[in-house]
Amino acid sequence: MDPKRDTTLKRFGAFWIGLFIILSFGLATLLLSPFFTREIEDPALQKEYDARLAVKEEIDAAQATQLEYKENGESAQVPPKQAYKFTAKQLLESKPTKSDQVVPGSPTDLELNAKK
Repeated sequence: MDPKRDTTLKRFGAFWIGLFIILSFGLATLLLSPFFTREIEDPALQKEYDARLAVKEEIDAAQATQLEYKENGESAQVPPKQAYKFTAKQLLESKPTKSDQVVPGSPTDLELNAKK
């Protein structure tokens, strides 16, 4: 765009015009959506929907049992929140140790490569 024609007022106006257009499409969608939605009329589709809903409820129940306290012989399965608290406590109490990892190109790496 030509810098002489690019003004703050034109950018300000373009912003509001764009916002108005987006909001008008949103309003049109809200007003017209009831006319384009409908209930399931086909009994076969309703049966399929009910079967899928039953499977979903089964899965939700199975997943909920995985989040409960459970003993497995010598160990125990705890809810994630308790495990996170325990792990966070351990991490906060532990002191940092020196790592054996060497960054490529660092002085330590150059010393080790010179010894080889």
